Amino acid sequence: MGFQAQALQQLLEERALARVMQPIEPLACTPEEVQVEKLRKASFLYDVLARQKTVEYRL
Repeated sequence: MGFQAQALQQLLEERALARVMQPIEPLACTPEEVQVEKLRKASFLYDVLARQKTVEYRL
């Protein structure tokens, strides 16, 4: 690989890394919104908080 190709590859890798390392904006809900979403059967919070049961595995 030539010098220019290596420089281009390094530049592209650095740009890709910079995009991956950007902070992710957290999503937040108020307690009231959580209570409402927990009751809606088509919501993610209902699925996680209300519908799913904990399964314990024993050896």
